Amino acid sequence: MNEKTKKVSNKLVLLVGIQIAIISTSFLILELFESQKVFAGNSVNIAGKNRFLTEMVLNEVKDYYIKGKLIGDPISALAIYEKNLHLLKTGGIQNNINLSPLSEKFQGEWENINDLYLDYKTKIQIFVEPDSTNRETKLVEISDLADKLVAQNDVLTVQLALEVQNLTTMLIWLQAFLIIINIGAHLFMVKMIYSILKKKTEQLVKMEKEIAADKYRSFYEGMPDLCRTINEEGIILDCNMVYTRSLGYTKEEVIGKSIFEHTSEKNLDAMNESFEQWKKTGKVSNKDIWFKRKDGTIFPVLLNATTLTDDKGKLIGSNTVIRDITDIYEARKKLEESERQIKEQLTNLQKLNSLKDDFLAMITHELKTPLVPIKGYIDILISEKIGPINEEQKKKLEIVSSSTRSLLRLISDLLDAQKIELGQLKLNKDVHDLAEIVTNTVNKMKPDADRYEIAITTDLGNPIALLCDNARIEQVLSNLIFNSLDFCPKQNGKINIKLFSENKHAGIIVKDNGIGISKESLNKIFVKFYQVDTSTTREHGGTGIGLSVCKGIVEGHGGKIWAESDGRDKGAEIHILLPSVK
Repeated sequence: MNEKTKKVSNKLVLLVGIQIAIISTSFLILELFESQKVFAGNSVNIAGKNRFLTEMVLNEVKDYYIKGKLIGDPISALAIYEKNLHLLKTGGIQNNINLSPLSEKFQGEWENINDLYLDYKTKIQIFVEPDSTNRETKLVEISDLADKLVAQNDVLTVQLALEVQNLTTMLIWLQAFLIIINIGAHLFMVKMIYSILKKKTEQLVKMEKEIAADKYRSFYEGMPDLCRTINEEGIILDCNMVYTRSLGYTKEEVIGKSIFEHTSEKNLDAMNESFEQWKKTGKVSNKDIWFKRKDGTIFPVLLNATTLTDDKGKLIGSNTVIRDITDIYEARKKLEESERQIKEQLTNLQKLNSLKDDFLAMITHELKTPLVPIKGYIDILISEKIGPINEEQKKKLEIVSSSTRSLLRLISDLLDAQKIELGQLKLNKDVHDLAEIVTNTVNKMKPDADRYEIAITTDLGNPIALLCDNARIEQVLSNLIFNSLDFCPKQNGKINIKLFSENKHAGIIVKDNGIGISKESLNKIFVKFYQVDTSTTREHGGTGIGLSVCKGIVEGHGGKIWAESDGRDKGAEIHILLPSVK
């Protein structure tokens, strides 16, 4: 702090001290005047009350004289008067030992009222005694005393009211005086403070500019990107170290050169377009440009330019931030090459998938073609239409027939699974009785169930009309019953098929007492080719296609299918819900 600033500060402190002293003294005087005003105001109110009490007591005494009995209680009223008389002396404040100067000023008036009151009280007490005589004369005396007491109260009231008015006027003038003093002191203080703040502000502004310049230079040089400053002709005025290092120049070689000298020949038009855009709009955002190094090599950058203006808003140049995107460019090239390879692989996979579909359709057809006559001839042999066979031969032929049916079912499932996957499964829907479909399916599966001594029971309930492809629903039921036959214990296996209606849906439950399904597998068994037991020693056959075909057929009917089981060796339930006919 310089000497001049110290003097100004000392003056300011002295002025503040004087102002505080004046304000403190003024407030003490204000408090004194205010207390006198309160004292006088309270005394005016009390004097008014005493006037009223004086007249009230007089009226009660007159009533007593006329009627011969007391209507009110003049003695109690006089007690109130006496209390008020004391308050009148203390300015309405009980036990006030610090009496106001006003109490001394009006001491004579108060003593006159007090003497009149004592005389008034004595005469009334004598007047109301039962054996009092000569009451008429006494009443006249009491009335005179009352008039004097009222008159004296009125005189005191007027004097106190004038005192209140005088004190109010003095308070107003004193407050105005304080306001004027405070305003003057504040104005002088404001002027001095303004002078100090102005100088401080000028110093701070200068300091901030210096700091800002240092920070800008530090930020400019510390930027990880290339930075350059140009004028409106495109001449480089400044640049950071990253710029010089990236292009292989020294700073002296860069300053004064045109921005086009650092631009690749193939991008000169793009740079010129970007430069013209900046001059028109004042900015350039994320412009891809190829730069040229001192050794002639080129590299890609991302260019962002902002505007520099003078104090009048005139364009004088630009700060440009340039990001080297060589790594991004290389990564983009690799990504494009990867995308090209992926597209090529996808095309090959699609071709392979198409070949796979064609092969599957062909192989299933070729497998099915010889199996149909084989199954037909075996059934003829079993029926003994072309000659008798012995019991051993019949058993062997039935095994062949059952295996043939399993193979035909597998081929059919493969074809259906392929159609479902391609969205080509056709459903010939008509209205059918679901109970009739279940009955027909059970009858067809009964020989296989009898062979394994497994009981199939039904709980069909009332007829349920269903808009469906009856052959496909029968296929679903056959697959479910076939699975239950495979997993139920032989000789004592049980399969139950239950039908029911629920909220405009037809429900089917196929329940068995087989090996059950673990909780982990419940949501997986309808996935194509999923096997609960995938070990080489598994006891049960199947390819994991049947249930996925069932799911596709049920969902094709707008229904849903799911499995429930309490775990291994606790049986399983397959639930189906299909929309019923409204």
